[in-house]
Amino acid sequence: MGVEAGDNDARYRDLVEGSLEGIAVVDKDNRILYANQAHADIHGHASVSELMQLADGNSLIASEDLARIDQNRRRRLAGQPVPASFRYRGRRRDGALVWLNGLSRTIEWHGQAAVQVAVTDISQQVEAEAALRRSERRYRELIESALLGIVIFDINARPLFANQAAADLFGYTSAGKITALTSIASLSAEQDQRQRLDYQVRRLAGEELPPLFEFQGRDQDQELIWLQCHIQIVDWDGTPAIQATLVDISQQKKMQAALDEADAQLRQSQKMETVGQLTGGVAHDFNNLLAVIAGNMEMLDEALSDQSELRSLSRRAIGAVQRGAELTHRLLAFSRRQPLSPQPTDVNNLIQDMGEMLRRTLGATIDVRTVSRDDLWPCEIDPAQMQNVLLNLAVNARDAMPKGGHLTFETANRRIDGGNVLHPDDPAPGEYITVSATDSGHGMTEEVRQKAFEPFFTTKDIGQGSGLGLSMTYGFARQSGGWATIYSEAGMGTTVRLYLPRRLQDGDVRTLEDSFSPIPRGRGETILVVEDDRDVRDLAVAQLTSLHYRVIEATDGAEALRLLADHHEINLILSDIVMPGGISGPELKQELERGGRTLPVLFMSGYPERAMEQQGQLAEGDYLLQKPFRMEDLARRVRMMLDKTE
Repeated sequence: MGVEAGDNDARYRDLVEGSLEGIAVVDKDNRILYANQAHADIHGHASVSELMQLADGNSLIASEDLARIDQNRRRRLAGQPVPASFRYRGRRRDGALVWLNGLSRTIEWHGQAAVQVAVTDISQQVEAEAALRRSERRYRELIESALLGIVIFDINARPLFANQAAADLFGYTSAGKITALTSIASLSAEQDQRQRLDYQVRRLAGEELPPLFEFQGRDQDQELIWLQCHIQIVDWDGTPAIQATLVDISQQKKMQAALDEADAQLRQSQKMETVGQLTGGVAHDFNNLLAVIAGNMEMLDEALSDQSELRSLSRRAIGAVQRGAELTHRLLAFSRRQPLSPQPTDVNNLIQDMGEMLRRTLGATIDVRTVSRDDLWPCEIDPAQMQNVLLNLAVNARDAMPKGGHLTFETANRRIDGGNVLHPDDPAPGEYITVSATDSGHGMTEEVRQKAFEPFFTTKDIGQGSGLGLSMTYGFARQSGGWATIYSEAGMGTTVRLYLPRRLQDGDVRTLEDSFSPIPRGRGETILVVEDDRDVRDLAVAQLTSLHYRVIEATDGAEALRLLADHHEINLILSDIVMPGGISGPELKQELERGGRTLPVLFMSGYPERAMEQQGQLAEGDYLLQKPFRMEDLARRVRMMLDKTE
């Protein structure tokens, strides 16, 4: 508005003189028509009169800003639109520059058009802003050049900022690709999205939560990556936001998984070794008991050859002893130490022969089917153990189908090359036959499937299962040179598959069948029996005597050496391997050989043959008779060894 002379002019001066802002009035040529003391102070002049002595106000403006300020003044006087507020650098009397913020308007001054300017010293503010910009620039440079991925997002999970390392982490070409996303949820695996977003919202709400966690991210190609994330609350344009610092730990996770797997395999190996040692010791004592029972029953059976009713009872007892021995073998099976008697076997015929027995075992509610490959390769396995495996698989399938269902046995040929071997437990490249047992039962969870081959692991109630069936299956397959796998899903049934090596040698393939042949007898040869267990020793003496051999007894290795020195007519030694007194069976043989005497030695033991070999008890070419042994086995092995020395 215009300012009139007289009283109005006096009132105007009173108002502006006390203002803290520097106020000046200039004409179109920037000559100073009026200034207050604050304006003089801002420009370093002692008084207004000193300031007014300047020819014009151009010396109060930095030369770099003079043209802009002059243009704005002329445009305002011409009635053209110009910014009401503007910044420029003012010049003090001593030549120093200060940052000023100006507000201008057009007024009438003593009858002529003029411009009123109100200025404020904002040097401190400008310096603070510059310092803030420098800090922000340094921060951005640090963030942009950081090797760690950094993403900032708001409470709605909308990305606000990302650096190039974050873009590289998630497979994007630029950080802008991330900030263009509608939500950071797309950077997380589906199973982690809800959990991660909830976590972030709770952090923004002020809840105390651990700042460091791990989660699975998802890159642009939808591949999963493991990330370690550290989060903190930051201010973003005056609004709380979350800064997530990300590290790719996928390789560490893989390495840790490999270490965990190796550790689990080590623990499994140690567990199997411990169980093997336990079962070996139990089998030794148990087999001694069975040997006594079996031997005496066989001798009784021979004596009852003309009494059919009593002989049927003795044969039932012999059968029970044999089943007891099979239980021992099952214990040895899951530690892969049971002695096997491999022979060329037609697996198709073996399964076919067991068909009727399996149907009776499983009942009418389960449909048993077989799918046999006509040109199935032959394999060399222990057929009796294979029968036990098939029976165990059938019983497990039955328990998985309480309301009935289907069980299918299928055979096939399978070649494994180097590209198929993905795990240390996988078979070596070669040719195998597969035997698969597939049921339509309730299946297994992944946790159960991973433990299914472990000894004594069972999901059945106490008293309903020992947990030895599948572990024996696994042990049999591994000891036969193959391996076993389980494929199962909850509610989808289960397939247990055995891989057995193909038999490449030429020869006849025999099916499993029972046969009887005459027991070979002795011709009066002398045999030294060395056994510390009295019952086992008495049994062996009785059996050999009934086979027409002359028998001498010894309780330990030291006594055996004394008897050998006195009895040169001894033709063969039947000796236990592990005996008290400091001289074992193998050491007894070595003492004889050092003395220049060579005799055939047949060892017997309740420990499995492989365990004896691993402990160095058996040398190459040694013969072992596994306790409990049948009289027929003893007769044939003794006769074979004596005939070889003739």
